[in-house]
Amino acid sequence: MMTRFVKVFRYDPADSSAEGEFRTYEVDTTPGMSVMDVLDTIHARLDPSLSYYSHSACLHGICGRCFVKVNGKTVLACETRLPDDGDVVIGPAGKGRVVKDLVTKPHVEGLVTGADHFMVLAGNLETVVAAYRDTLGFTVQYGGRNEAIGYENHLIHFGHLYVEILSLLDWEGARAGGLIAGELADRFEGHEALCLTYAVRTEDIGELTRRVGRYGLEAVGPFDSERKRPDGRVARWRLSLPGGIAFNRAHTPFFIEWITGDEERLGWEGPVNHPNGAVTIAGFRLAVRDLEAARKFYEGPLGCALLEEVDMLALGARCARYRIGGMALDLVAPSGDGPVGRFLESAGEGPFEICFAVEDIDQTAAFLRRRNVKVEPAAHQETGLLIDDPRSFGLRIVFMAKEAS
Repeated sequence: MMTRFVKVFRYDPADSSAEGEFRTYEVDTTPGMSVMDVLDTIHARLDPSLSYYSHSACLHGICGRCFVKVNGKTVLACETRLPDDGDVVIGPAGKGRVVKDLVTKPHVEGLVTGADHFMVLAGNLETVVAAYRDTLGFTVQYGGRNEAIGYENHLIHFGHLYVEILSLLDWEGARAGGLIAGELADRFEGHEALCLTYAVRTEDIGELTRRVGRYGLEAVGPFDSERKRPDGRVARWRLSLPGGIAFNRAHTPFFIEWITGDEERLGWEGPVNHPNGAVTIAGFRLAVRDLEAARKFYEGPLGCALLEEVDMLALGARCARYRIGGMALDLVAPSGDGPVGRFLESAGEGPFEICFAVEDIDQTAAFLRRRNVKVEPAAHQETGLLIDDPRSFGLRIVFMAKEAS
């Protein structure tokens, strides 16, 4: 055990005259302690008034809430080891507003307010819905039909966030009419499901569309769209589709501005409980070929703030990390042989992995075992459960423990 001097930023909003300061603590440390462990020690033994995203957070490096600056570098407190020697300075991270001490509230960057939904295209809708419902244990609800575009769908709800499983009403007509891109049609022959892309929410879809246009990615829209639900209610929204209206796979999102408000739509759905214990989508990873080019798009017209760029050896990839609304987003590009490179060869750029937070990871593991689901430890994410079966589910799936409420 060694005593180390640790300086931690302290700020109390109740003191209107204070701008914040660093306070020094003498902390007994042991080899291998994480930055989170040190903060826990300070809170438990030296100063219980310290505020930070505590040890009850996800501990998997995916929820992104425990970002802090250690000696000037932005890191995740839960997975970053204490420097071997010298003083340690811990401050709030990012460009967010400091709420108290190390707790920050992110500013909304650009016009994107968060992720909205993920689009999984099913060759056979009944087969893929059954895989998510009967094998993985999600509650899947019939969504309805969109006659104008030509598809029907089922939805996996997490409040206003959801996974959409859809299938075309007329596959041959869609191919002939260009609704489904030729390259995707070829790739889709080897998949029962494929996660095409995802939607982001905005409150100014016109300006967001103009921004991506100036970037060089022309979009169709904005235009009004709607879907009639089985109960007769009609959900309405505005869409903008960078790259055109054809179904295709991409790492760039499309944009949605809801006309029917969240409160009204959530009132239609009522509470949804998933037998597998899933409570939300904690984050996702997008496979890209050129990390620098993808970064320019996300940091440019989308206005996302880079948190860090790291190597993920277990994925054979270089990773750029962001938060989009309250969700973690990783762009991953192959840096050698590994799952990301192989996935790119099979499916092209686009969603690679989605992470569901669950109430109790042990109960979820037991649930999946009873259904003979092949799971393995997620080597790139501590204690996460990985289901590496993209053909059945459209992408890789990770279940992880949610943060304590």
